Amino acid sequence: MNVYRALVAVMIGVALLPAHATATDEVLHRVRLVAPLSPMLRDIVTDEFPKDPALQPYLDRDVSDLYPNDKRCRKPLGKFKGSIVPLNRNGDLGAIIVVDGCGWGGTAGNPLLVFLKQDGKWRRAGETSIASDFVYIVNVLRTTDHGYYRLDLGWERDCEAHGHVIDTDGIMVWKGKTYERLYPCPEYDHAVLEAPLSPALHLMVMAEFAKDPQLKEYLVPKKREPTPDHLPRLFGTTFRAAKTGERGAVIVVNSDVWCGFAGCPLYIFLERDGRWSRAGDTRITRGVFYAINVLEKTDHGLYRLDFYSRDADFSPDFYCADEYEVTTDDEGTMVWTGQSYERFQPCFGR
Repeated sequence: MNVYRALVAVMIGVALLPAHATATDEVLHRVRLVAPLSPMLRDIVTDEFPKDPALQPYLDRDVSDLYPNDKRCRKPLGKFKGSIVPLNRNGDLGAIIVVDGCGWGGTAGNPLLVFLKQDGKWRRAGETSIASDFVYIVNVLRTTDHGYYRLDLGWERDCEAHGHVIDTDGIMVWKGKTYERLYPCPEYDHAVLEAPLSPALHLMVMAEFAKDPQLKEYLVPKKREPTPDHLPRLFGTTFRAAKTGERGAVIVVNSDVWCGFAGCPLYIFLERDGRWSRAGDTRITRGVFYAINVLEKTDHGLYRLDFYSRDADFSPDFYCADEYEVTTDDEGTMVWTGQSYERFQPCFGR
């Protein structure tokens, strides 16, 4: 056992990098997510992914014929990058794994998964997405929540115009059972639409948008856009749609091409019997922040949905203030008609 712990300590020591000079006081460790995977990370992917229906597609999907020049796609584990990090003062280990390319990622970001080792077994302990096509960084912060370190996700790359760029992609905190994205106001009870999308939402979008000729256009760069970076930025979240626990999802397409004076496209999906289907659409004022409030009132068994957006003068703590309703743009309410979600029209008696 002591030999095993020593080997693990050496592995982590090799992977950990010096903290960035400007964050020395807060950052305990800084790692890059690298490929190929270490033997320990390979075991996690080959042992844990087949057990989990949400992770199995990352192994099953063979796209080597679509990316003949990408060597990563010729190997089953070539698209994975990762690193091992300590997650608490007791030395419990975590694994951060990114599914990087080969049909995964793009405008919705690349899936990022957090695993935790407890009682000798690995388990999935969190998921989110991170911006695509960069060198991925994870800063393990000194700040703890329920005994576990916060994880600061980031990326770096060399840009022709700006030189070497390092940026953050958000913080994940331990909520007691899982790692989740940190939002500036924890008591905020609206659901914030996240960008990039979570891995689960990313899978849904790629599957459902591809089936629908209208939605499929959002996944393809427009000819007048100079680079693939100008694909729409997708914001989204899931929500509880009914007292029975039925799930819904909201996706906003935020793009110079698709947004205009009428706002940005917003789509609502419902999951029934394990299958997603499109259940409504509208437009929402373009912003840098979107939120949904699921109201208690129901129509034909499903909750009403109230939407909000915030424009470029957004500040991270604005929605913690008492005047939240005043400082955000209320985009109106949508109700379930029995067949689809439609704009609430009080004069029609709904």
